[in-house]
Amino acid sequence: MGRYVAYGLRLESPIPLPALTPITGAPDVVVRPASLTCAPAAEGGRPAVEPCAEGLRLTWQGVATFEIRDGRDVAFCRAPEASDARVAALLVGPVLAVVLHQRGQLVLHASAVSRSAAAVAFLGEAGAGKSTLAGFLCARGFRVVADDFIGLSEQAPVLTPAFPALKLWPPAVTAVARLAPRIPLHEATDKAIVGMGAAFRPRSVRLRRLYVLAAGAAAAVEPMAAGEQVAALMRHSYGAGALHGHRPGAHFSRCADVVRQIPVSRLVVPRTMDALPDVARLVLDDALAA
Repeated sequence: MGRYVAYGLRLESPIPLPALTPITGAPDVVVRPASLTCAPAAEGGRPAVEPCAEGLRLTWQGVATFEIRDGRDVAFCRAPEASDARVAALLVGPVLAVVLHQRGQLVLHASAVSRSAAAVAFLGEAGAGKSTLAGFLCARGFRVVADDFIGLSEQAPVLTPAFPALKLWPPAVTAVARLAPRIPLHEATDKAIVGMGAAFRPRSVRLRRLYVLAAGAAAAVEPMAAGEQVAALMRHSYGAGALHGHRPGAHFSRCADVVRQIPVSRLVVPRTMDALPDVARLVLDDALAA
């Protein structure tokens, strides 16, 4: 049974979690095997999502079912053919995101990096380049705070560090090759877990800007109207339908509160690695130069 830390929480898990930092002390979240009823998974590789007693049940067909309760208890039942790596990828991804949501955080699809005493976060759909941009910046003096998702509390806009790794596709791994070591994420993907080492920020940091990534011909930072900013945060909230669909008014209010505290802009990123230096300069000039 291993114990690890991520997003300020101590996790106890029988599944090895190689992306996370080992730690001692009493766990905040316990991951445990259990006999669970598995629902049919949704199409397109998406999980089946169902309410369960005091929590939420997520099922990935052929991999595992998880029941997450009270932000503290994670019961799981794995398929016989599922590897530790497949289950671990779900635990430190969508399952942990639900844990943070159940603990009252607004969870956004984003990667975040810091420089000095300020952080910026990049929001976007899967494949938008959040992790690639974070990795490029960290190979050039920034430090990673979180990958894939961030959690925002109702208090000050402060980010708690996730874990010292990024999940990157092969072209992005090449672009940030100095960040090593790396191991395969799992056998069903070409993504790799890239260890960040000293390029990880282990302490909380104030979030200064949120950027919504958009594809375009030339790198640019563009303003967004207040309504656009709120809509973007709602759209990029983790599990927007499953976690917030029953309380859309509360979700809107929470996103509006964030917009009042943190500027949100559109960051246009060309779909080429050659444009990343220009994007990095824009981020520095716009958010972190002061």
